[in-house]
Amino acid sequence: MKKQKLSELAKKKGFFAILLSAVFVVVTVMLISLNLNSGEKKENLVDLDENPILTEENSENQVADSEQGTYAGDEGITGQAKENQTQNETASNEQNQTANAEENTKVSEQTTEVGQTDAVAGVEPAAEEEVSVPVMNATLESLSFSVEDGLQWPLRGNIILTYSDDHAIYHPTLMQFKTNPAILIQGAQGEEVVAAARGIITNIEENVQTGLTVTMAIGNNYHLVYGQLADTGLKVGDLIERGQVLGTLAKVTKYYTVEGEHLYFQVFEGEKTVNPMLLIKDE
Repeated sequence: MKKQKLSELAKKKGFFAILLSAVFVVVTVMLISLNLNSGEKKENLVDLDENPILTEENSENQVADSEQGTYAGDEGITGQAKENQTQNETASNEQNQTANAEENTKVSEQTTEVGQTDAVAGVEPAAEEEVSVPVMNATLESLSFSVEDGLQWPLRGNIILTYSDDHAIYHPTLMQFKTNPAILIQGAQGEEVVAAARGIITNIEENVQTGLTVTMAIGNNYHLVYGQLADTGLKVGDLIERGQVLGTLAKVTKYYTVEGEHLYFQVFEGEKTVNPMLLIKDE
């Protein structure tokens, strides 16, 4: 009977021991679980000493940097790339300047070579354009008229109105007496008139009394005037040789209709008229 009780008691104690062991295991597992959860919560807690705004901004910056792929090391890489780009641009500019300088040097050398070639070939380099002196002015200085050589007849014909500067003579068309500073040499319309001396054409005008009138300088302050002309083809500045055709006789103006076609021939020495018959030499 006692053995049976002891056996039952022993069974009860074994049960309690197993129960206690199970409880211990459960408690231990719970404690471990609590410790793990506590560690995770601590990581998610915000430090009260930190500025939550700054913390949030830092977080946003980190996210933005992460999205753009920009890190602390990238700035150094970007700066290095910019520096390399600047160096490349500087090198390129220097190369361009050098190329331009070489090209200018080649052009200068070519110009020099052309000048030297012209010099060797006897070709003078083109000179700067100079202001040209009118031919008339340059030639007037070379003109020379000699009274001894005299004038040749500009037109062969009768003198229908003589020279008169100191007394009046009768003019048939005007039916009045007046001076006449020239001689009127009779001719036919279309007949040629030649230069009485070598000279330069200084004036061509249409005169109401003498028609188309040409004036030429012959040197030594002498001038010849030819009136009642046509078809001259001359221009101011033309150099005319002695005996060269000046033009032909025209139909006379209304101031000389009675006298008929003629050459109005006048000689000036300075501002004073001279009798042409004193200078004309028979040939």
